[in-house]
Amino acid sequence: RADLHTAVGMCTGHLDDGLNWDLGDLLAHRDEWWVPGKVVEIRQKLEGAWRNEWVQRDVVLLDIALENFFRTKVEGMGDLDKDGAASVLELALASGCIGAESPRLWAALATWRHVLHNSSNDRWSKEWALEADAALESVSLALEHESDQLVSLLQPAAEKIGKAADVREEYLTNFSEEVVRGHPLFVVGGLLAQIQPAVREAAGRAPWQMVSAGGKTSPAGKVVVRQLSDMQGENLSLSGTGTVVLSETLGGLEDVPLGVTAVLTASPVDVLSHIAIRARTMGVLLASTSDGTKWEDILSAKDSYSEVAMDPTTGDIRLVETTPKEGTQIREATKIQVDMKTFDLDTEAYILQSSEFTEKVVGGKSNGLKLLGEMSESLGEDVEVPTSVAMPFGTFEKVLKSQPDVVNELAAALRTLGKAELAAIE
Repeated sequence: RADLHTAVGMCTGHLDDGLNWDLGDLLAHRDEWWVPGKVVEIRQKLEGAWRNEWVQRDVVLLDIALENFFRTKVEGMGDLDKDGAASVLELALASGCIGAESPRLWAALATWRHVLHNSSNDRWSKEWALEADAALESVSLALEHESDQLVSLLQPAAEKIGKAADVREEYLTNFSEEVVRGHPLFVVGGLLAQIQPAVREAAGRAPWQMVSAGGKTSPAGKVVVRQLSDMQGENLSLSGTGTVVLSETLGGLEDVPLGVTAVLTASPVDVLSHIAIRARTMGVLLASTSDGTKWEDILSAKDSYSEVAMDPTTGDIRLVETTPKEGTQIREATKIQVDMKTFDLDTEAYILQSSEFTEKVVGGKSNGLKLLGEMSESLGEDVEVPTSVAMPFGTFEKVLKSQPDVVNELAAALRTLGKAELAAIE
């Protein structure tokens, strides 16, 4: 909010009276329900002020601040009802299209707007839902294209620059995917995950969301029922026949282990999440279902060698038992060697100055600032690095240890959260 207020103040002399009034109205009513729509309206008006030859830097920064404010407001809405999610999805797409140079996104927005406002069918009828399902599929494909293109453009440059600067490989591996997570369109993926199950149910379609279609052939492998989060770092490619993983839940930040050909899950998956991007990059099928009966049917294939078969008409997914094929090609991901460190968790101080930073007591960002400070000393007075302090590893645990009542409250809260998550899964 402070950033937005500052950005508005810096642009007062660069905008017309109408835009200045709109921005003042937004700041005065920033907590109202209609604010996301107002932000998009202002950004659409503001576009004419920065898409010209004499663009002011402050105007561009204002648009970025508005874009970030919009994402914060939408993410703060939590779970919406199906009509609410449909309307906010339109706003999120419109906001994302303002700064994008993507005919696919513009076409997806136009299609979704037609379904919402100009369809000849009654909303949530089967006919309307079939239209909406096709429109949402176009939105999903546009998002996948944008994110995958961003990764393909950024990752080679990140690796080249990172290696020249001696950046550790594990910091480079997910660089471009983290950029996608910070992209304004990331909020659209969450809204898609909310509305697609309701649309597919109304359309009579199978309750499967295809996040990554995998390769050209149907994936197959030994079916294992495990949480994907418990399989991180494993190498399943040695068997040479592939592995199909049935993971009841996914957090979105998991990597796909080597040798996995398909991942099926009972939890929603954001098409712009880390695992979604990684699955598409590796050619691994990734799909989710919200239907408990379908999930139980899939689980019955445990320990078999099965092929993932998809019905192109209904979108239904089944596991069909088959025999391993010789010479099955298992695509391997890049192997990363991570240096394991021993951290010092017993530092007495609660706050450390930059001169006290070491890899045993603070993280990579803090040590990076220390290194920048040391480098700046040799570059002259014109190069300065802000003074920094950091809390050492173990500070949180040390504070908790001194307050047993808080520890008990935290333990109770975690137990309640665990029960709530279990109830949601069931």
